[in-house]
Amino acid sequence: MQQALLKIIEGTTLQINTKADRRPPVGLPGSPIPSPTGMGGGVLGGAKGEVVNVDTSGILFIFTGAFIGLDKIVSTRVAKSSMGFNAHVRESESNQSSLLSQTEPGDLITFGLIPEIVGRIPVTTAVEALTEEALVRVLTEPRNALLRQYQELFNMTGIELRFTSLALREISKAALAMGTGARGLRTVVERLLSDAMFETPGTSIKHVLVNGEVASKKQPPLYFARGQRHTMDALIATEEEKWVASGNKSMLGVQVEEPTQDGAAAAGTGSA
Repeated sequence: MQQALLKIIEGTTLQINTKADRRPPVGLPGSPIPSPTGMGGGVLGGAKGEVVNVDTSGILFIFTGAFIGLDKIVSTRVAKSSMGFNAHVRESESNQSSLLSQTEPGDLITFGLIPEIVGRIPVTTAVEALTEEALVRVLTEPRNALLRQYQELFNMTGIELRFTSLALREISKAALAMGTGARGLRTVVERLLSDAMFETPGTSIKHVLVNGEVASKKQPPLYFARGQRHTMDALIATEEEKWVASGNKSMLGVQVEEPTQDGAAAAGTGSA
């Protein structure tokens, strides 16, 4: 496989056969395709796919992978020490990301890659595991962030969905414990809101709150009717004050909130 991949990296022209559409076409009156049943439908017999030429010389190739065990190979290399006076003694590295950042071409060859492949990969880098702070940013900052998706989903039924800073941190902590990276965020949020997504539409509930207690699964999501928004805002403000007083920074400024009747932002939100 590596030898075949080597030819693609060096730059060549590939001939790729596209898969032919073997579904019977829908015949129309006057269609040149005959129908065995006389109803205007026919079957393509012996149809072949189109051949597409792809020049790989203008393609940027990025090789990624988990490379399980590569850190041990790097650790064995960097942990070698010398004996005697004035010998340089290297401290053993225990952080996996720190070890992978010291990867050299020889380590990749020891891992199993052929030298020809390694020689044509000019840049080697290691990515670090996501932290709780990074997961919170993934959860809130992108234009199509996961929280915005769920807020829009509830908004389609006329329901406002809110999260507190402590809830965001608890969600990120739960996703980090799953060990699946940012993909675990959707699993955690889906479990928290699965009941609310079925219970609230078509009812008098207009606001759903996920605070720290809800995110840690100590209680179900909090529901509020139309006239109870001030109660919800007060709960958010109280939890945010405790969160900031404990030395943390409010993370609600990334969320776009609807303005209140007096034109001010809802309680508990930060300035964008």
